[in-house]
Amino acid sequence: MTTELVDGHARDALVAAAREAELLVLGARGSGGFPRLLVGSTSLHVAAHATCPVIVVHPAADRAAAGGVVVGVHGRAPEDRVLTFAFEAARQSGLPLVAAHAWSYPLATGIGHASGPVFEESHIKAEQERLLAEVLAGYRQNHPEVKVTTVSVRSGAARELVALSASHQFVVVGRHGAARGPLGRLGSVSQAVVQHAQCPVAVVPAD
Repeated sequence: MTTELVDGHARDALVAAAREAELLVLGARGSGGFPRLLVGSTSLHVAAHATCPVIVVHPAADRAAAGGVVVGVHGRAPEDRVLTFAFEAARQSGLPLVAAHAWSYPLATGIGHASGPVFEESHIKAEQERLLAEVLAGYRQNHPEVKVTTVSVRSGAARELVALSASHQFVVVGRHGAARGPLGRLGSVSQAVVQHAQCPVAVVPAD
């Protein structure tokens, strides 16, 4: 263990340190009077801009949880780094892995507006489950020792991952957002999970 005292803003020093680190761990220390908004601006900024994976540990992270590792699977965005991190985390800790994929009905665009056509939910669900299986196939083959279960639900991704965080020990999300704004590439799903999860959250740059 080594220590370093840096003269400067914490978030700038941590982002700089991330350039030479394999992993960065932060506490979710927030303020402002919102009891369910527990993540401070420093943690959010670092999670949005660090070049290495960032783990944000919440105050409630010491409570017992029966589940293992949860990883959010987009299905179409680049996520090799995200899934590799999640499988390795599960393997090294000896925990099972839940791959969670949330989906919604696509919108059909009409003249001047978008309308929701009639879909057969079972067909859409089967297609999403097939997509999830295809995405995970290679990782399962490379990590046969990791017990993997899948969850494919018609829901919001952030809502599903936050719900799973209540009964699991660790959640892994990718950072897919556009490189603009104060939170850089930290998209709405990752931001919501970091802010509201009840267990440690790893934010992994997807590219």
